[in-house]
Amino acid sequence: MAGITKKISGFFKKKSNNKIKEEIVQEAVQNISKTVKKTTEPDIQVMMLGARRVGKTSVLASMINQFNNVTDGTNLILTKENSARAIDDALDSMKSHFLNNPSDYDEVRMDTLQTPGFEYFDLRLSIARSVSKSHEDTKKGMSRIIRFKDCAGEWISNYTNKKEISMEIEKSDVIIIAIDSVLLMEKKRKYNKQNAVENVTNFIKENLRPQEGANNHKMVLFVPLKCEKYYWQDKNKESIYYGRRMNELNQAVKEEYHELFSFFQKPNYKQYFDVAILPILTIGGIEFFEFTVDKEAKEVGSENIIYHYTKKPAFNPKYCEQPLIYTLLFEYKKIRNEYENKAYNKNTNKRKITATIWEWIQDKCEWVKDYDYISEMKKLEDCIKENVDGIEIVQGSSIR
Repeated sequence: MAGITKKISGFFKKKSNNKIKEEIVQEAVQNISKTVKKTTEPDIQVMMLGARRVGKTSVLASMINQFNNVTDGTNLILTKENSARAIDDALDSMKSHFLNNPSDYDEVRMDTLQTPGFEYFDLRLSIARSVSKSHEDTKKGMSRIIRFKDCAGEWISNYTNKKEISMEIEKSDVIIIAIDSVLLMEKKRKYNKQNAVENVTNFIKENLRPQEGANNHKMVLFVPLKCEKYYWQDKNKESIYYGRRMNELNQAVKEEYHELFSFFQKPNYKQYFDVAILPILTIGGIEFFEFTVDKEAKEVGSENIIYHYTKKPAFNPKYCEQPLIYTLLFEYKKIRNEYENKAYNKNTNKRKITATIWEWIQDKCEWVKDYDYISEMKKLEDCIKENVDGIEIVQGSSIR
């Protein structure tokens, strides 16, 4: 670090204003220290909540896969850091269902592996030098870490490890509530209790105190998974559900989680929470068919949930990238506000000379700047989905 400080000081050998030089050097040291710190601490933390075996790891795999497909117009690069094997295995498992040219009459039982503990997955967000997006040609300096904390369903259901999860949820910027759409929509919601609605609701209400916490502004995303059947019913002109099925799913989420929505909409809390409903098609080419349990059964196991291939079976997820895009746009507003507070004088609203000089140095050294992230992440606004197929921004202005 001393060598870098000396190098920066060299830019100002002929400058008489030592104060500006000191401020620039201090700025450099702070940014370098921040980069070192972020090797262990994330910039964005996303807490994933949901019942056991709901499919959170599979959703994360589809999310990453689809994100890189829909952001071709940006210089953003997303790479897996730790636990890449688990994500890759989940993606391979989903794709493997389509390897042997299945027909739409074939039955499918989905992979039901559950998360063994409290795991986390890190994604690294970097800026490429050009839209070619070569992973070897990214700008130097600070990348941003997005950490997904995957809370095992059993921890919520059995209410164990309460203190640890409470600390993690306080540190989290975004909370994703994963919902099994099949359990939510079928048999007049008979099995929806397996989505652990009551446990998730009580847990969030007990652990989110926005007026007390330091990291109090959060985004909450309700993400119904495995929506394939309802999506295709919605699009089928011959179906009685044509044009309305995904809105019915949206309404079912609001009704079953009404207590949580009321909590977020309290007059004293509303300013702290951005809330959205984001239904997704996890795989695309497989949809729910039937339960193979007796009518008297109070619960249904994953081995008793039968899926069939759709008419054109293929791995074709839809909207899986949206939770990540919403998350990054939420963070974009924070980065932009921090940048403006640091780069502009609050009294005169004029740009500080130190900010101008520091960015000039970053350009000369080919280092990534905060403004690079601001300009690239803003492009994600073109990728966001809203008011379509049950997707809805319920409250909050930090997305748009």
